[in-house]
Amino acid sequence: NSRDITSNLSLNMTTDLTQDFGMTLRLGNDVFDRSTNLIRARGQSFVVPRFNHLSNATNVSNAQQLTEKRLIGVYGDLNIDWRDILYLNVTGRNDWTSTLPENNRSFFYPSVSLGAVVSDMVDTPDWLTYAKLRVSYAEVGKDAPPYSTVGVFVAPSIYPIQGTTGFTKGATIASPDLKPERTTSQEVGFDLRFLNNRLGLDLTLYRANSKDMIIPVPVSNATGSSRFITNAGEIENRGIELTLRA
Repeated sequence: NSRDITSNLSLNMTTDLTQDFGMTLRLGNDVFDRSTNLIRARGQSFVVPRFNHLSNATNVSNAQQLTEKRLIGVYGDLNIDWRDILYLNVTGRNDWTSTLPENNRSFFYPSVSLGAVVSDMVDTPDWLTYAKLRVSYAEVGKDAPPYSTVGVFVAPSIYPIQGTTGFTKGATIASPDLKPERTTSQEVGFDLRFLNNRLGLDLTLYRANSKDMIIPVPVSNATGSSRFITNAGEIENRGIELTLRA
């Protein structure tokens, strides 16, 4: 069983600042709440072949998993355009999550992008129908899986033993100092169209850097655990995207 509750409230405003400048502003909040209840049963060593039923299994084990998570966010999105030639977009969002420690559960991430229709700003040859240049910078934050900051107990499948149940520490060591993951990306691109849109070329160069990635790191079994969850990863992606249209 999985239950998701979402709530989204936004306020949108569109107006002309002057004869040349237009503006669109969007403010809102977002709430996401998820709870799951997973019950799993496993049967082994069937008495009657190919009769797949738990009552036919010699060994039966079961497990139950309960998880809860809540994320609350507020955001703003501002668009300003000049004569439908220059476009500026600025966004910002702040999230509060239940899966990070109290000192780090609030995190903010912005973005800004600029687009310019060059073909409307300068004279271009007849064979160049449309030309647009765009640049952008963005940040994205991400929280941790539930129960990553505090150790939890689990009931191994060997229980009950002689009618007695028991619990033991989980296989993953929690980290009380987790920080949110953060990804920053930069992008530059242009869109060109030729011969009355019969041909088109779209080129994008991008780079994305992720840091403080939340990763379960292997540890010695002598610790009594197999993994330690922490901010350990850092990744960079860069590439080129090219699209040709005819």
